[in-house]
Amino acid sequence: MKKLILGAALTALTPLSYAVPLVDLELGASSWNASYSGEIGASSTSVDALGFDDDTANSFYVTLELPIPLIPNIRLKTTDLEAVGSNTLTTAFQFNNQGFAVGDVVNTDIDLSHTDITLFYGLPEFYLDVDFGLTLRVFDGDASAATAALQEAVDLSFVIPMAYADVRLDLPFTGLYLGVEGNVLSIGDNSLTDFSARLGYSTDVIPFIADLDFELGFRSMDLKLEDEDLNTDLTIDGPYLGVTLAF
Repeated sequence: MKKLILGAALTALTPLSYAVPLVDLELGASSWNASYSGEIGASSTSVDALGFDDDTANSFYVTLELPIPLIPNIRLKTTDLEAVGSNTLTTAFQFNNQGFAVGDVVNTDIDLSHTDITLFYGLPEFYLDVDFGLTLRVFDGDASAATAALQEAVDLSFVIPMAYADVRLDLPFTGLYLGVEGNVLSIGDNSLTDFSARLGYSTDVIPFIADLDFELGFRSMDLKLEDEDLNTDLTIDGPYLGVTLAF
């Protein structure tokens, strides 16, 4: 579904970028080497104890920037983010009100794949771009824990509104740029923060028409959730490589 939404948007927006003067279109992709740390479950069991492995998370996005005052720019971004683990428990593990005992071989899976719908405004300055707005993060996944005898699962389909900001500084006459991006929400004991920092290089693949950017960055996502079905205190972080084509 996420890929269908992004594909439909790309099909609709690409002709618009050529038909309307001053409309900017960006197409991007990145690969994130995501490492997991923290705890999951009512018993606060560490992801190391559950045998979680690192995961490669792929993201794709399309951005349309409009030259119309008061109408926000829009970016659609999908991220496939899923980790699995398997281990013999050395401590008791409680998940979705179901207890798993010491010695059980438990297979776990957590899917935090999501689609971001971001509406934002830009404040371009000389060599500096500042964007700010709102992101609706649509999670479409689940979490599960299973042994040979039983299986428990929790649906992780929900929408979270987040404050969004992005700052990019171009280094004059080098093609290099620095950037930071953040999405943040905090309500009581529940919070979600998603930050990234990047170093990039931009080159004109088609002078005055298209730029190609290459990025090396680091992304960190922290999720704290206290829920009767699933408690989490997770950090997912690691380096990423990205490429962007801008018209």
